[in-house]
Amino acid sequence: MQIIMEDTHIETIDQIRVFLSGAKKLVLWLSIIEEKYRFIDDTVYRLEYGRRKKKEKRVIISYLKKLTGYKRTQLFRLIDRSLIGDLARKLYVRKIDYQRIYTCHDIKLLEQTDELHLRLNAYATHEIMRREYVLFHHPEFANLSGISVSHINNLESYPSV
Repeated sequence: MQIIMEDTHIETIDQIRVFLSGAKKLVLWLSIIEEKYRFIDDTVYRLEYGRRKKKEKRVIISYLKKLTGYKRTQLFRLIDRSLIGDLARKLYVRKIDYQRIYTCHDIKLLEQTDELHLRLNAYATHEIMRREYVLFHHPEFANLSGISVSHINNLESYPSV
């Protein structure tokens, strides 16, 4: 269900107080982020939020909180961005082309080494990996020779592939 609300007639703090007192049990908020941002931007501009006293700002915050569903701290951040003129949704770009540092072969090698040495602690395993490459010149341990102790624990918790 889509409800269209026109709030341009609300111009004073007293009108906002009346709205909030009448809508205490009413649950409503905007669902699309762009609409929320546009609404916050318009309200901050229309009600001249930057020039208001602290008590009046608190009422505006309550009004925005009621209609957007955001918490106070998030609203403060968005209002600050709106006052600067920078309130727009930031696009999130997921990094897809990541490179795995430790391959399935490395994990299997770590597992085999761990079994041969009767599951020593991560510090000892780290030293074994380093020595296999540095002292004994086994090229298959090149990637694992620089592994951190905490990462050994992370890799040990992976299921075998």
